[in-house]
Amino acid sequence: MQTIAKITSNDYPDLLAAVDEGVSQRELARRYGCAPSLIARHVGKAKRLRELSDREEESETELSVEPMESSMREILAARIRDPRTSPRENADIFDGLAIKSNRFASSQYVPAEQVAEIFPGEVRLKITSAEAAA
Repeated sequence: MQTIAKITSNDYPDLLAAVDEGVSQRELARRYGCAPSLIARHVGKAKRLRELSDREEESETELSVEPMESSMREILAARIRDPRTSPRENADIFDGLAIKSNRFASSQYVPAEQVAEIFPGEVRLKITSAEAAA
């Protein structure tokens, strides 16, 4: 019975080094005992993992312990515009709002799921003002 070598993520550095050296997919398929299409799939995965690792290293070097002089609005706006920020991270920016119907009213909590849009100086809800006050 012939055993087939399985390509794992541990093989990715060697695989990428071989690709960078110009080794063909056919030759790599012979080395690993698999089809060239499988090599192509693993090379793609390895490149994505390398890009992700590079991004993480970049973000770690960009961190600063200096105090920020920006407003919370500017910080959130920058985070939303950053292409490296995933939609899931944007969804976790806040869990709700405390709103007042007038200056002297007590605050009412509105969950994030009920917030439709936020603009400078304006918040639009998915519910009516009566529902928000309840």
